[in-house]
Amino acid sequence: SQIPKIQGITIPPEGTIYDYRYDLNDNKWENWLEMNKNFTINPKFSFTDIIVPTIDFQRIQYVQNLLLSHACHVLCPGPTGTGKSVGAVKLLSESLGKPDKFTGISMVLSAQTSSNQVQDTIF
Repeated sequence: SQIPKIQGITIPPEGTIYDYRYDLNDNKWENWLEMNKNFTINPKFSFTDIIVPTIDFQRIQYVQNLLLSHACHVLCPGPTGTGKSVGAVKLLSESLGKPDKFTGISMVLSAQTSSNQVQDTIF
C-alpha cells in the first residue's frame, strides 16, 4: 500500500501516528519509546522520586510543555494513577526556575473538595 505523505514528509509505516513525534530540528519522525531506550533508575533515588518515562507519560509531558511554553492553560483529566500530577509537578518545577514567567500553586483535591474551596485557595 501507498505510505501517506504530508507536505513531503513520509509517515513511518510501523505502528500508528501516535507512536511518533516529529522532530523539527532533525527533520525526522522519532519514536516515543526510542527517546528513552537507555533509561536507568538511579539507585540513590527513593521509590517515590522515580518517574518511569512510559510512552503515555512522554506524550503528556510533551504536550503540556508545548502548551505551557506558549502561555496556554493546561487541564489534564484522566484516570487515577496515570501520572497526571507527577508530570505536572515535574514540568512546573523545571519551569519555575524562571520566576519572571511562572508562579506555582499546589493543591490537593478530592471528591469532597468544593469549587468554593478551590476559589478561596487561589484568590
